[in-house]
Amino acid sequence: MIFRQFIDEDLGCASYLLGDGGEAVVIDPSWETAPYLGFAAAHGLRIARVLETHTHADHLSGRGRLAAESGAELSLPAGAVAAFVHRRLAGGELIAVGELRLEVLPTPGHRPEHIALVLTDTARADGPLAVLSGDSLLVGDVARPDLVGAERADSEEAARSLYGSIRRLAALPDHVELWPGHIGGSLCGGSGTSGKPSSTIGYERATNVGLAARGQERFVAELLARLPERPPTVERVVELNRGPLLERPAPLRPLAVDEVQSLLERGGAIVDGRSAEAFDEAAIPGSLCLPLDRPGVGTRAAWLLGRDQPLVALAASAEQAEELATRLAAVGLLALRGWLAGGVEAWRAHGGPLARIGRVDVARAVELVEDGAVLLDVRDAGEAAPRPLAGTLRIPWRELRSRAGELRSSGRAIVVGCASGRRTPIAASLLGASGGPALFRLVDGSVAEVEQGLMRRDARRRSLRKPPRPLTGASPTTTANPVTQDPATQNPATQPTSTR
Repeated sequence: MIFRQFIDEDLGCASYLLGDGGEAVVIDPSWETAPYLGFAAAHGLRIARVLETHTHADHLSGRGRLAAESGAELSLPAGAVAAFVHRRLAGGELIAVGELRLEVLPTPGHRPEHIALVLTDTARADGPLAVLSGDSLLVGDVARPDLVGAERADSEEAARSLYGSIRRLAALPDHVELWPGHIGGSLCGGSGTSGKPSSTIGYERATNVGLAARGQERFVAELLARLPERPPTVERVVELNRGPLLERPAPLRPLAVDEVQSLLERGGAIVDGRSAEAFDEAAIPGSLCLPLDRPGVGTRAAWLLGRDQPLVALAASAEQAEELATRLAAVGLLALRGWLAGGVEAWRAHGGPLARIGRVDVARAVELVEDGAVLLDVRDAGEAAPRPLAGTLRIPWRELRSRAGELRSSGRAIVVGCASGRRTPIAASLLGASGGPALFRLVDGSVAEVEQGLMRRDARRRSLRKPPRPLTGASPTTTANPVTQDPATQNPATQPTSTR
């Protein structure tokens, strides 16, 4: 038996290739199909079939590309809606791959047509070895039920179905391995989903937060109460996944600066996949910074870009531009027109404006805020205490585009911070759309650390304003040792500049 898990680190999706007897099946393929084709070729396998556990709502399936490149037969759950030829998989059906058997187990909830696949290796035993659970039972949690429809009633009905499904899975023997369709960080999992790629049914039965609730109604209430915000691209992705089949797109073409400027005038956008540091040094105003060296490019782009908005890739090379295109296409953003030939240098040579973003550490950020800068906290709602400090403004990064104007119009310098630094490049790029006040990005620290520094400074000032309490037996003229400034606060930061 050959069993291989593939993880799309950008989206947190897991897919699988199972092979035996020279044939293979791919289960829940991601948009990028080269890993499956390369692995199959290296192991002398022919991809005979593509199986899907459900119609995906968070990413495009690579089924059409695999069918075109390998001739694979497509198999979907019996309840799936699809505008292309496929085989329908009914509950209880057995799929043979050499001596492997995959049994179809209906597990509605995340989607009404959802199935899981129970794997038996008949060359070793008659009982099940593993279950490929798709988006039902995950490691540490269960899937979200609100991607079926936007109404709460839809989510409640789906959650009730999911309750029964995960308990059917939990009834499998303890030793059965659990291989889910998502890991932590995915849009499709609950907040307790682990980054661990697999588990066992016995371990999940003992520890999974989604299996802890006693009774269906309590399960529904608790699950819906901890759902994150519903992604904006659900309907678009489901529509595309229902067909017609999508095959490999044409390679990106290089675009001259004047072509890019024309697209921008017509409502287009530049997506910059370079490192955050490269963006800080030379940024095209209005471009969106989504560094390829960090996960979540597709997920975050889906929140900030229009579904049919013309897009231009900016990257360090043509190969990186193609990678950026793949990550955008995976979430249904297919209107990428090409990549900026020559990159930032070509833009500069053409007379296009460039901006620079300052980088500051925690100590310098504290100084800037005390001097009148705004500390902009772009963490998601619920990540921070309910009452921000004076001088701190909280706007979740996903809401920043619509409120960037009010920040720039204040004329105050802005220090952008979050919990880990992953969202600050995105937020800073949104604020740099039309120039404005000095802009800094917090690095090597969190916005919470800046707030703590501000509170320590404030407490120190208050203590200095109070008259000292006389010590017993001390002379009235005795004074305390002078307070010296923390040398960490002397750390200078490069000021942002704008050039043409």
